[in-house]
Amino acid sequence: MNDYSHHVSGFFAHREEAEDALSRLLERGLPRERLHLLDADSTPPAPAPKSDSNEVLTNVLVDGAIGTAVGTGVGALAQVALVTASVSLFVASPLVAPLAMLGWGASLGALVGAAAGGSNEC
Repeated sequence: MNDYSHHVSGFFAHREEAEDALSRLLERGLPRERLHLLDADSTPPAPAPKSDSNEVLTNVLVDGAIGTAVGTGVGALAQVALVTASVSLFVASPLVAPLAMLGWGASLGALVGAAAGGSNEC
């Protein structure tokens, strides 16, 4: 299950009101390191890098490779179907046309696979 952290923000006209709200939250048991008081001149703390930050990249690469293989296979099957149907496109360029079909199939398969891999984690 994914760890989801909730962010709650409060806006106050005066800093004293914000400090009062902060002390009430501390009294209710919230840990101090999870509470931040920001003003117009402060910058938010930098987020800590996650140990699994390369997981999306790995999924994109793996699913892209699978998509490339599937796209190449579909392109090869379409090529065989067009050759058996004696489509005249392949008479003019019998070597370049099959390679172009394999390339298009691999490219489209890689694009769809990479998109699927990226959307799994988002």
